[in-house]
Amino acid sequence: MTSEITTGTTYGYARVSIVQQDLGLQVEALTKAGVDPKNIYSEKMSGKDAKNRTEWNRLKDRLVTGDLVVVHKLDRLGRSMVDVMSIVEYFKEKEIHLVVLDANIDTRNDNEDSLTGQMTKALMTMLSLIAEMERTFIIERTKPAIEEAKKNGVKFGRPSVNKKIYEKAVKEFIKADGKITVAQLIEDYGKDANGKDILTQATFFRRLKEYKEIEGLI
Repeated sequence: MTSEITTGTTYGYARVSIVQQDLGLQVEALTKAGVDPKNIYSEKMSGKDAKNRTEWNRLKDRLVTGDLVVVHKLDRLGRSMVDVMSIVEYFKEKEIHLVVLDANIDTRNDNEDSLTGQMTKALMTMLSLIAEMERTFIIERTKPAIEEAKKNGVKFGRPSVNKKIYEKAVKEFIKADGKITVAQLIEDYGKDANGKDILTQATFFRRLKEYKEIEGLI
């Protein structure tokens, strides 16, 4: 890890997909990079479903502007490039830094005159393009099935009332001024008739950003 100054707290995240796999190598790499062992979150869980990654969600809820997250490899953040880039974009929005040890990525360093800065910018650009291609492939694969379902009367999308629910949740979150986490809000608002969370993290943060822009808060 470089000697760039970090204004917040440095955290590490390690993950393996199978219970039989060993977290030791990742944890050792994070420790050698200077991460305090007490700030390393690790778990044995597939990257397929972020909601079930308990330690990741604990870490994400703790992160604030200026913090740094260190991982051994980029794929520890998620199963697909779309998942990974959504996390990277979330970090960028919240001004949380990311270091990927094996890829020499360090988002604290945006100086294009340095090798690390150049590599970070180039890799992030490439990863963003790959994620966009992945999104396109997913759409192309699912579009025929969606069209067929629509012909059979299946309706897609959340009800319009959901917009009011998110607006209420956003106002509640802002009013709480840090005294409530997004995870707590999602739990408080419960689940719909199909057992799915009424609020989702990704949509909540998007609505939060939109609300702040409208209200002139950012």
